[in-house]
Amino acid sequence: MGVKYLLVITGDGSERLPKLSPESIGETVQSVTSVELLKYIRKNYPGVFRCGVAFNPYEPQDHELEKMKRKVDAGAEFICTQPVIARDERVYALKQFKLPVIIDAWMSKKLHLLSECVGYTIPEDTPYDPIANLKLLRQNYPDCGLYLALVGYKTQFPILKDIWQ
Repeated sequence: MGVKYLLVITGDGSERLPKLSPESIGETVQSVTSVELLKYIRKNYPGVFRCGVAFNPYEPQDHELEKMKRKVDAGAEFICTQPVIARDERVYALKQFKLPVIIDAWMSKKLHLLSECVGYTIPEDTPYDPIANLKLLRQNYPDCGLYLALVGYKTQFPILKDIWQ
């Protein structure tokens, strides 16, 4: 099908797409994490996919970096963050892994939708300029790629080339 890059995450599962059982991928662990999924992909599809993993700067740093080490040891080739606003010092800790980092740029003006991700309530009327944030992210993370989450193709996409120049 031409798929080359995978962002390997475990997700929450649902009725239509249940979580994998450890037995289904040949594991004997309690639950399947992205580490087990990476190992499974590497073993069963060697050289087919470039696999990346997620980093959540809003989780306790020591715990998240320990998880990242396990993910890298399991074969991660790039890291994609949860949405970052302006600058987050915790992202700089990823340099130790010497992998490409992709910063998630939140492009919706509805910043409150991030509340669940960041672990605290963001009021619905919080002012937010996604284009200004994108400019800050380019400035603060010049060596990182950017993933534009919820980009507005009618309003934002036409002006992106101006930002990149």
